[in-house]
Amino acid sequence: MDRKVIKRLAALTLTPSGDVEPRIAAYALQELGRGDVKVYLSALKAEVARRRVRVSVSGGEEAPLAAELSRSFGGMQTVVTKDDSLGAGVLLNRGDDRLDASVKGLVRQTIDRLRKT
Repeated sequence: MDRKVIKRLAALTLTPSGDVEPRIAAYALQELGRGDVKVYLSALKAEVARRRVRVSVSGGEEAPLAAELSRSFGGMQTVVTKDDSLGAGVLLNRGDDRLDASVKGLVRQTIDRLRKT
């Protein structure tokens, strides 16, 4: 089967809320060959990452932040975890995009800039 078709099948496997549609997943696993199943699972993993926003925060503001981010990202599934190693601030991951607004990230950027000069 063509990779483009398999990737489209993986996108159709997920419902708008991010759940797996069992009938489509069962069809894919039964009808695809071993190599195609690997492509399908890889595409499914990428699709889940594309539809999910992962946020790490330092401090105890997880619940209000999760609600606001879910609204800001159009109802996408938002996973908020507490990470005190950030120092302070927020680390946001959505698919391939990453926004680091933490003290740890600022220190890392500053060190990288100093090394380059």
